[in-house]
Amino acid sequence: MNIVIREMTKNDTERVKQIAKVTWKDAFSHIMPIEVQEKTLREAYDEQTMEKRFTSSSLFVAEEKGEIVGYAFFSQKNKEGKVLLESIYIHPDYQQKGIGTKLIHTGIETLQPKRLCLNVLEGNKKVIAYYKAQGFQEEGVFHHHFAHHPVIFMKMFKKL
Repeated sequence: MNIVIREMTKNDTERVKQIAKVTWKDAFSHIMPIEVQEKTLREAYDEQTMEKRFTSSSLFVAEEKGEIVGYAFFSQKNKEGKVLLESIYIHPDYQQKGIGTKLIHTGIETLQPKRLCLNVLEGNKKVIAYYKAQGFQEEGVFHHHFAHHPVIFMKMFKKL
């Protein structure tokens, strides 16, 4: 498998939305109802929100044979050197092949943060275990709502 990581373009948006939808359904069906997922995804990937992301975040896609199979969005580095991994999703058919790790490494190499932070849904045990294996540590939890559905996020970080 030859994975190429590159900056996301606006032309990639529809494929990224497709990956988000299938990945959320696969990852979060036990955490939140499908209607909550769909409403949250519509809002998170609408034209206005994506336009803001292109101007305020670093966006990367992973391609295999020219097809986008995953993506990652990173905030810009703040004055303390902190970067937030805003989103990272890999199509279920391509998970556990090192693609997420490549995307994270690309963000680190590009942005050179002192600290990489992320938020993960507390019930997402497989992903939490992955982040811990990558050297991330727990930093606390916070409560949030997706379309009026309560969720708990775990805050994690990695010093670089």
